[in-house]
Parts: sequence; C-alpha cells; structure tokens
Amino acid sequence: MNIQKIQKWQKILEDQIVEMTDILERRFIFQETKKMVEVNPDIQQSNIFYDYFRINYIYAQIIQLSRMLDQDPRTESLINLLDDIENNSDVFERKWRDEILKLVATPNTLQTFGNSLEEKTLNPDVITEDKCKLLCQFAPIKKYRDREIAHKQARGQKPNMIFEKLDQFIDFTHERILVYICFLHGSGYPGGGLMPVIQYDWQEIFRKSWIKD
Repeated sequence: MNIQKIQKWQKILEDQIVEMTDILERRFIFQETKKMVEVNPDIQQSNIFYDYFRINYIYAQIIQLSRMLDQDPRTESLINLLDDIENNSDVFERKWRDEILKLVATPNTLQTFGNSLEEKTLNPDVITEDKCKLLCQFAPIKKYRDREIAHKQARGQKPNMIFEKLDQFIDFTHERILVYICFLHGSGYPGGGLMPVIQYDWQEIFRKSWIKD
C-alpha cells in the first residue's frame, strides 16, 4: 500500500464522476423533453423522431454504464476500482487516514473521513456487496446490450429494456459513487449529488420555429 496507489484511485474515481455526470444530465434532458411532449397535445402523435430520440437515449446510457462496469483488467472502470480497493484492504486502517488527508484540501476533511471510518461505512465486506449488487442489477441491462446493441439476436424472444430498471440502476450507481467520493476525497456533494446545474435556458431552442417555410 502506498500513496501513489491512493492517488491512482482518486484519478480513476474522477473519471467515473465525469461518466456519471454525463449519465445524469442526459437523463434529465430526456425526462424534461418527455414532459414537454406530455403537456402539449399538438405534438402528441406517433413520429419517427420520438423513436429516434428514445432509442438513442437508451443506447447512449447503456454504453456509458457499460464502460463503468467493464471488468476487463486493462480498463479503468468503477468495478475495477472497487476490485483494487477490496484487494488492498489495509486502506481501511486508521493509519491511512492521514495519508489520504494529505491529498485533499478541504479543511473539515479530518472529521468527515474520521467519521466515515468509525461508522464503518466502507470496509471490504461492503465493497464486496456493492460489486455484487452492481453486477447483478446490471445483468439484464447487459443482456439487452449484448442482444440488441452489440449483436442482433436472430432467434428467441426479443429482450425489452424497461426505463424503470434503467433508472433504478442509475440511481443506485450514483448513490454508491457518492460514498466512495466521501471516502477517497473526504468530502461530498450537496443536494442533487453529481447532477450538474445547467447555466443557461437549454429549452429556449424549443420556443423557436425549426422549419422555415
């Protein structure tokens, strides 16, 4: 166990934060656009544009989640990060608290990180459970990916992707990433977690006519 290992974990975690931020923002845009359609009877009709929008949303989310759950040892994914932490369980010893704290700049991290250790919010058993839940919950999503995105299934029942299952998995993954952020950085995110605040009126474009007569 060394400080370079912890720095490597922090870098990998930063990459996973970027992935999850993209996923949450994409879901927000999709859900808000869907609401616009639901409250406007004039555009509530069958249209290939909606099919295109929906399927590209599903594909984009699944591909990005697949990167985070990629178990190929050559990749720096969330699941491989948990593997590495689990295999270096001495990081949970109190002596490493000060070493991690040297890498963060927040003044109150000592108390936050100390409480995290004392409350046993993370330990090898919890990480094992997290990995199991992530992979188990991702299994039906992976099945859909393998049969509909990566390959086209020639026979058998066509797999179906339920938005509720996709949302539940996104929420669970987001929740667990926040725990590891607190552990490796000694601080957390307020309110909506990793969901970014869009700094401009992104819906303004929908108030303009798209087709010029």
